[in-house]
Amino acid sequence: MKDAMTEMVNIKDRVIFKAFTNLVEIIVLEKADEYDIAMAMWLLSHATGHLLMNSPTPTEPKKLIHIANVTTTSRIRDLVHAIVGNTLSHPAHFVLQSKFNLEGSIFDSPMLNKHTINRVYTAVKNDYIENKI
Repeated sequence: MKDAMTEMVNIKDRVIFKAFTNLVEIIVLEKADEYDIAMAMWLLSHATGHLLMNSPTPTEPKKLIHIANVTTTSRIRDLVHAIVGNTLSHPAHFVLQSKFNLEGSIFDSPMLNKHTINRVYTAVKNDYIENKI
């Protein structure tokens, strides 16, 4: 798979976000909180598709469970609740299969570098707390 983003987004060392040209991968680590997940869901909201959770079983090690549809009208709060409501163990692994145009997308933005991600995180957290997203 070709990377859509030049590097992964590390959200407070608790959520890892990586976008490829047809797939977004999110790993939620043990100490992740609601705001960390909100940041990942804000990033995810720039694509559309089916959000799936990796739920392996002994007989089906690659089993994926559909937990939400991500659309242009999805609310971040609803996506966060879908993640939190389905996370049974850590790390939890989520994928969104999607096709999106990289030209002008957030995934190709210089805003997502390690120097500015904390400012974006703060803005998303404040909007999330104020129930704007």
